[in-house]
Amino acid sequence: MKETDYTYADTWIRRESNMIHNTYQEYLASDWWKKIKAKAQRRSRIYSRCNFCCSKENIDLHHTTYKHINTKHELCVIVALCRSCHKEVHETAKELNISVQIATKVVRKKYSHYHV
Repeated sequence: MKETDYTYADTWIRRESNMIHNTYQEYLASDWWKKIKAKAQRRSRIYSRCNFCCSKENIDLHHTTYKHINTKHELCVIVALCRSCHKEVHETAKELNISVQIATKVVRKKYSHYHV
């Protein structure tokens, strides 16, 4: 598998190839994900608000890439996003046929003025 995902389909191919569970929903219910999620939530300054727009409402954890899913490096590719920004990343990826990794960068840049 190539180093970087480029298209929307690449994202899902990467996720499926790295899954040790039958489905992503099973992964989200796994003990592994619960541990990763708890570690991410303990990073309070990161988890307490959206990394893009700084909202404190409806915070989700977002995998910027699935390259490290189920590995010791997974926490490094997780960011906190409000539900709206999270949805925007996935919609941008789908609309532009780019990977979620690239879409994350595109949407992050849009909100960069929040962090000046």
